[in-house]
Amino acid sequence: MIALRIVFVLSLAFVSLKAFSSETKCNTCKVLMTNVKEKLPSLSKTSTLLLEQTMRSVCQKYVTIQPFEEICEYVEHKLLDALYMWLAKKEGEIDPELDCQYMRFCPRSKGFEIFLRLLKVPDVSLHQ
Repeated sequence: MIALRIVFVLSLAFVSLKAFSSETKCNTCKVLMTNVKEKLPSLSKTSTLLLEQTMRSVCQKYVTIQPFEEICEYVEHKLLDALYMWLAKKEGEIDPELDCQYMRFCPRSKGFEIFLRLLKVPDVSLHQ
């Protein structure tokens, strides 16, 4: 029963994200990741839990503001492990511009796909 509720909530978050423009999602992601960077300037290879706690702490500030709430839920439930792997491959450096491109909240620059292949990180699925 709980699993069914989680699937339902995630599907609602997915549907609601589609209602926002690409620019809005991109800007929202950059604000979130900038806040994460302020609290956690870099990430060590052993701090998956720290990333999760930091993301939750940042998201608490925006808990009732759309689309922050949907993006936070989506990252927490669908992208957190992939984001951690991505950051670890970049030696823990948090870069809101690149990180939001990786999570597909922002349009990807021309060289991004090459950079992704060089890092040998699995790509995230398109959710927008």
